[in-house]
Amino acid sequence: MGKHLMYYITLCLLFGGGLFLAIVLAPHHLQQTWAMLFVAVSYVLAGVVHHMVHHRLSVKVVLEYTVVALFGLSLVYFITQIV
Repeated sequence: MGKHLMYYITLCLLFGGGLFLAIVLAPHHLQQTWAMLFVAVSYVLAGVVHHMVHHRLSVKVVLEYTVVALFGLSLVYFITQIV
């Protein structure tokens, strides 16, 4: 875990900031959508950089991060549509 600590801290800050923005921007759906897109793209980029530095980057890894980001975006989108 020691060599991955910065990655985990980055993800916590990214998702914490995303949650904060989702709450603050709740009345402004378009800005909230852009903020969540930013979080999703940042998540994919952080994963790609992490794998380039600490592991072996492959197309499979990039696709996995992209699919997880898209799943998260769709989850946030549908939750905000219900509320």
